[in-house]
Amino acid sequence: MKNRFSIRFSNRFEVLELYAHRENRNRRETRLLPMLNFVASSIWKALFGHSAELLKGQDHENEYMLNDKALLVNRFISVPKDLGDVNCGAFVAGMVEGMLRSAEFPGSATAHTVEEPSGTSTTILIRFEESVMARERRAA
Repeated sequence: MKNRFSIRFSNRFEVLELYAHRENRNRRETRLLPMLNFVASSIWKALFGHSAELLKGQDHENEYMLNDKALLVNRFISVPKDLGDVNCGAFVAGMVEGMLRSAEFPGSATAHTVEEPSGTSTTILIRFEESVMARERRAA
């Protein structure tokens, strides 16, 4: 189990480093919002062909959301009825969590299906640990 996690974690780190290098970023992001903007725009566009919408959570200061109305993994994977409400965006949520953890923004990411008037969308809810929020308060 530990070996599988280290392989997945290193892959997310390599994706983050690759796209940071392609964007000619000479330094690592140390602030929360610039890092989230980088993931929502540059990395998302490179992986899925369009940007994700970055939203701030209303209930807690440590919650942020990435909303995608046409997540690629949900479009081409059909879930059997006996599995219920499985969201294949959980794979992408794991990628986001791994990238943020490798950039030293520890937290958890989960995928949720959101019903909207124009159809369904996938929202990846990111909850950062208190250490990240304390670091942001000190830097402000």
